[in-house]
Amino acid sequence: MKPAAVFDVSQTDGVPLPQQPEVELLKGEAPIGLCASLVGYCESRGYTVSRGDCQGANGVTKFDTKEVIVRPDVDDAQAVKTLAHEAAHTTLHEKLVDRTCRGLIEVEAESVAFLVLAAHQVDSSQYTFNYVAGRAHQAKALAPDGPSIEEIVQATGQRVITAADQILNVTRPGPSVAEVAVGSLAMEIEPKVDRALQPVSVMASEQPASHQHVLPGMDVLPPLYSPDHGPTIGR
Repeated sequence: MKPAAVFDVSQTDGVPLPQQPEVELLKGEAPIGLCASLVGYCESRGYTVSRGDCQGANGVTKFDTKEVIVRPDVDDAQAVKTLAHEAAHTTLHEKLVDRTCRGLIEVEAESVAFLVLAAHQVDSSQYTFNYVAGRAHQAKALAPDGPSIEEIVQATGQRVITAADQILNVTRPGPSVAEVAVGSLAMEIEPKVDRALQPVSVMASEQPASHQHVLPGMDVLPPLYSPDHGPTIGR
């Protein structure tokens, strides 16, 4: 090798180089149990998961040593978003021979993370949209005559959906005990309420004088309370 003169970008003319849009880290808490289920998913694929130095990234997946690392200095919402992103890498990219198109790989992983978090009622759009846009620009820059940015994003669609479904099969929250109880209660009450709303066949004037005046059908409803029955893992 030998020294050579080069130009700084400020000394050149031409179309401005595309800048990756700024991303905004997620703030706040994560859904209860989501982090643990994402960790379990990664571990089921043979990866260890830890918090540590990611050398400027929010997360990293090391395929050779089977490690997933998430930076420790972010809110829980960002940590699970990053962990979902890295989980997508373990699902989609472990066996890739050619990982040179980093932009496309990152578009896929971040899109999976977005779908997983959305299924858990977490909106990661403030991070994901700019991240995906920046990575798609990166992929486009490597192949300026290739597909458009929109086509790049759409081309990953089926792989993204398949990977997201695979992760959600492990992490998707089931109905809580309270939700099951409320659903069962509604199923029990509905037919009784329907009966209560049926027209009364006996006119009030024909009722025995001793009959207690109640709303139609209320005499067939059970008490509301009985002493015998209590209530109840980038980027």
